[in-house]
Amino acid sequence: MALLIQLTSVYFGSLDKADRQQMTHKEESPARVESDSLDRQSIHKTLENCIQPLEPSTQPDLLINIVSGLVASPNVNGDNSIDIGHLQMLEFEASWPEGFYNTISKSVITFDTRKK
Repeated sequence: MALLIQLTSVYFGSLDKADRQQMTHKEESPARVESDSLDRQSIHKTLENCIQPLEPSTQPDLLINIVSGLVASPNVNGDNSIDIGHLQMLEFEASWPEGFYNTISKSVITFDTRKK
């Protein structure tokens, strides 16, 4: 073991500065470490503002935006979009051949978070 330590110190001691810089990864630089730390702090602050999606007792029974905390209006039915789409498909197929070119109305009401 002592021989291994001695050989290692002789090998690394003989490397010049350029060779030693190649032995570290660029992600280990102090600037990268600081940048990563700031990124983690930013993510932590963002997640603190979000609701806890795994704690249903703290949430309303309506649809809610987990980032902004805004509650959807009661007429939003985006959570039933697959069932609504299936019913629309059946109605469309039943209207064939006369109704093949009819317009299909939008029945799904989405949770629009944009302010108008």
